[in-house]
Amino acid sequence: MPEIITGTVVDQSGNPLSSVNIFFPNEEVGTTTDNEGYFKIDFPFKYPVTVDISHIGYQKERIIIQEKTTHNILIELKKLFIEMDELVVTATRTKKLHKDVPIATQVINKSEILRSGTTNVAELLSQRSGVSL
Repeated sequence: MPEIITGTVVDQSGNPLSSVNIFFPNEEVGTTTDNEGYFKIDFPFKYPVTVDISHIGYQKERIIIQEKTTHNILIELKKLFIEMDELVVTATRTKKLHKDVPIATQVINKSEILRSGTTNVAELLSQRSGVSL
């Protein structure tokens, strides 16, 4: 007999997350959340049930539902910060590694950006000597 599992996925601020992947690996079935972060799946589950929850920009979660539940499961995902490599913008309009750039290049790291108090890239660059916008 099919069981219905429902839930809501939110971020750390309690805001609903849409398009979150909800996957039940043992049963090989899944669904996604709607615009309100809500999901519903109807399947003949055998408890305990393992659920993998994933969304781009958030840490994956795995929960185990021990027994049949009649209430909406609330799942909170934590943001995942992805650090990218240094970005080098050159006048040559070609991709270059920082060490291979043919002209003087400055790297502006995260702490400098935060200390600058600027609100956009143009303001940040205008504070550098030799840069005109």
